[in-house]
Amino acid sequence: MPIRPPGSPPAYLPGPPGPPRPYGDPFIPALSGILTSSADSVVTVLPSAGSPWAADDAVFINQAWQYATAVRLIQGLTYNTLTPVLPPPGCALIGSGVGSAQSVNGLAARTGAVIKPGPSWGSGGQPVSGAVTLLAGARQGIRGVDIDCSSAPPAVDGISLYGAVNATIIEHVGVSAATGKGIGLYQDASLNQPDGPQISDSVISSPAGDGISGITVDMTAVNTHVQGAGGRAWYMNGNNCRLIACRADLSAHGFVTDTFYPAATAPGATVLAGCGTQSNTGHGVWAANSSASGNVPRQPLIVTAGTFLEDGQDGASAALQASGVASLIVSDSLVLANTTGPVYGVGTEKLGGSGPPLVQVWGGFINALTACVHDAGPAQLLSYRFHGVQGGAWNGNATPAAPSLFTLNS
Repeated sequence: MPIRPPGSPPAYLPGPPGPPRPYGDPFIPALSGILTSSADSVVTVLPSAGSPWAADDAVFINQAWQYATAVRLIQGLTYNTLTPVLPPPGCALIGSGVGSAQSVNGLAARTGAVIKPGPSWGSGGQPVSGAVTLLAGARQGIRGVDIDCSSAPPAVDGISLYGAVNATIIEHVGVSAATGKGIGLYQDASLNQPDGPQISDSVISSPAGDGISGITVDMTAVNTHVQGAGGRAWYMNGNNCRLIACRADLSAHGFVTDTFYPAATAPGATVLAGCGTQSNTGHGVWAANSSASGNVPRQPLIVTAGTFLEDGQDGASAALQASGVASLIVSDSLVLANTTGPVYGVGTEKLGGSGPPLVQVWGGFINALTACVHDAGPAQLLSYRFHGVQGGAWNGNATPAAPSLFTLNS
C-alpha cells in the first residue's frame, strides 16, 4: 500500500454518527482490525491479537503513515515485529508515554510503548538491520518508544539511520538488549551519512555492540545515557558533533572519537560538555585514530566540566587517552580511581611514528593508581596544570595524601 506523500492531507474517511471512539473520531476502516484515527490528526495503531509474532505489527504500523504524518503507539502495549518499522520522511513514531530503558539487564520499568523484534525478525531487504530503520529523507522523529531486542536474532540494532537522513529527532527513547548497536549511524554507497541527528533524554542499555555509533555530521545529543555496551558506549566518526550531559558507563570504552580532519575544506571538532563515565573496562575518553598508519590527522576532541570515574578497569588503560595524530583538550574535569583503575589519568600513544599533536589538560582534579600523566607517545606538545593524587585511590581528604599541583608547559 503506497505511503502518503509528506504534506498531503490525511486520507480520513468519514465515520458513522455517534460518540467518539476510544482512540478518536472519525474511524478509519481497520487494517486487520487495529487502526483508528485520532482527532489530533495522529493515527493510533493497536497491536495484533494472538500469540507474539503470529502477525507482524511492523506491517500495520507502516501502513498507518498513508493516513497521517504521525503514528501513535499505546503506552504499555507491546508491538511484536518481524520486519523493520520504517518511518517515512517527515513522519513521526510516537509512544504515548516517555521511553525509558532503565535497567542494564533489560527494560525493568517501561513507560512507553514497546517495539519487540522476534526471533525470526529480518531486515526485509533494507540495507541495514534496525528494529526501527530510517532511510534517506528529512525530519523523521521517534518519541516515547521503548525498543526491546532481547528476543531478536544477532546483529539487530535498536534504531538504524542510513544515508542522507537529515535532522532526525530521537527523544525519550529506550533501547534495551540490542543484538547489534543501540543506535547505528551508517554511510551509504554514495558516501552520504546522517546529518544533524538530535538525540535527547534517552537510555541505551546492554547492546551487544556499540551504544550509539557510526558516521554522522552535526549530531547533538543531550542527557542520553549508554550503559553496559559490549563495545564502545559512544563512537563518533563525524564532523562537529556535540554531546551535553551524556553518560557512558560499564562498557568496553566510554566516549570515542575518530574523525578525519579535512583542514582545507571542513575543519571541526567534537565537544563533550558536562559528560561523565563510570567503570568502563578501557578508556573513559579516547581521541582515537583508526587510519591505517595512525598518522592521518583526526579532529580535536574537546572535553569540559566532565566527571570520569573508575575507568580503566582492565588495569592498563588511561582514563583520558589520545592515540596517533589526534588532539585532546580537557578543562575543569574530574578523574577518580577505585582500587582497580585507572592506572593512569591521562595517556598518550604513538601510531605510525607520530604522537598526538596536542594534549592539554587545564584545571580540574586527576586521581590515578600509578601516575596522573603517562606520556608514552610522547605527545608532540603536552601541556597541563591541574591538581591531583597519584599512587592509589584518593580518599577524598587531604590526609594521608594531599593533592599536589601538576604543571608542565603552563
